Amino acid sequence: MWKLLSVQQKHEAITLLRERGLLQKEVAEKLGCTSDTIYRFCQYWGLSPFPMGGREGNTNAFKGGDNKKYETKLAREAVTNSGRSLFICERCDFKSMEELTCHHKDKDRKNSSNDNIEVLCPNCHAELHIKERQRDPITGRLL
Repeated sequence: MWKLLSVQQKHEAITLLRERGLLQKEVAEKLGCTSDTIYRFCQYWGLSPFPMGGREGNTNAFKGGDNKKYETKLAREAVTNSGRSLFICERCDFKSMEELTCHHKDKDRKNSSNDNIEVLCPNCHAELHIKERQRDPITGRLL
């Protein structure tokens, strides 16, 4: 649908859908294009950008503009500022060529205090989270 619309029609459609409270991703889905296409169109034609962040219940984007990548960056900075390595697992001492996962002990990504963050290899991180999952009482399989 996006390719069939004129510039004026695209402008009007984006404005109307934004007024209805849709997020950039939802506008893109309705118009049959990518979120990046909407972003670039708005940038090129001078439309105000969509607000950053997500809705309540979205665990990957927080209301107010903070997102998962930003929280990860803060966690990594907290680890490096404390003199710890992002390449050594703090549970099994596995040494990696790539940065390992910063796990938040209290499960609150916004709490990037040094004592709340633990650097874990993929195995230790998976082992930690698999204990939290529930098992089916009949089959014993993880739910």
